[in-house]
Amino acid sequence: MKNNNFKVKVFIMGKRSGTGENSIIKTVITLLLGFGAGFLLNHDWRQGTEAMCMGILLFLIYLLSKRIDDNM
Repeated sequence: MKNNNFKVKVFIMGKRSGTGENSIIKTVITLLLGFGAGFLLNHDWRQGTEAMCMGILLFLIYLLSKRIDDNM
């Protein structure tokens, strides 16, 4: 007989919470990088570099927060 209490405890403790947030953040990063590439292709340099920089910074923040969560 399997013990399902462990899965419930892990979910309550917050280890598996936030999985929806990860997909939203990944989608926003992809959109920003895509918009940045589109703006650069249309020679709108200011908005293109702005969107690309925001996408890259958001990606770095995502990686840093993932590393912090793994260490806790």
